[in-house]
Amino acid sequence: MSGSTGYFGSLAKRYFSSKGMKVYEANRSPNGTLYFNLDKPYNFSSTTFKPKVDLFIHAAGANENTCLSDPYTSVSQNTIGTIAALDFCVENNIETFIYLSTFHVFGNPSGLIDEKTPPSPFNIYGISHLHAEDYVTMYTRKGLLKGIILRPSNLFGVPDDLSTFKRWSLIPFSFCRDAVIQKAINLKTSGSQMRNFISVFDVCKIIELVIQQPNQYPVIHAAGSETLSVKDFAYTVQKVMKHHFKLDVYVNVPKHNNGDPPPLPFTFKSLYLNSIYRPTDTLDDHIITLCTYLGADSYDK
Repeated sequence: MSGSTGYFGSLAKRYFSSKGMKVYEANRSPNGTLYFNLDKPYNFSSTTFKPKVDLFIHAAGANENTCLSDPYTSVSQNTIGTIAALDFCVENNIETFIYLSTFHVFGNPSGLIDEKTPPSPFNIYGISHLHAEDYVTMYTRKGLLKGIILRPSNLFGVPDDLSTFKRWSLIPFSFCRDAVIQKAINLKTSGSQMRNFISVFDVCKIIELVIQQPNQYPVIHAAGSETLSVKDFAYTVQKVMKHHFKLDVYVNVPKHNNGDPPPLPFTFKSLYLNSIYRPTDTLDDHIITLCTYLGADSYDK
């Protein structure tokens, strides 16, 4: 697995290890099994690895913030880094390759979005993942391996280590932290943007099932059962803080949105997921657990 020190990768490593699977880590950490530097991908692509490996999960890459701040490096990491991971698998006869892509290949979504909807990325984060997807598809088409492209929506789940967690800008985490520390959630926009949410562990369960039939699901949407606006997510945190922790949290929603048009409604779904697995983890449970770790239950009621 690449990206095992990141948010998704660290939780996925814990999940698959708990299932009795041996997880080899490919990353820049000195504690990893294999050294994989996305800035020097050619070194990894030709690496020979003796243990028999059945599955490679590629979860390493530049996130949306890095794509914005350093687009040139990010395109290389997301695209060429994926090619290197694919070549590593070919070199070592690893048959199945999972690519963790993103819902953001659809840019500004509207209407019904399933696996047959043509991607239409709107930024470098989305288009670099889409280009990486194309390489996974090409290697599969050439019969070099069996590639599965997994497109999760917005992920949630309590990080393994809050002290080293770097994705606090994401609303499943920032809203909880602000609610506990500031007793207030301050939105920067009207909050009408829609988000679909799925837990990391539900995504892991999907991976566990789709690899049993890799030829049947070359692309699959990891769509969660909960779709909320940013504003409604803030109110959900407010509700949980009140009902579970007996704490009042203020939600501040700006009255003006600088004339920006409201986002179009969308439904993110999968044509195949219902026949495989239905996500079970809930946002409420995530909020309760994360806010507890952040100290919500230590306040005087």
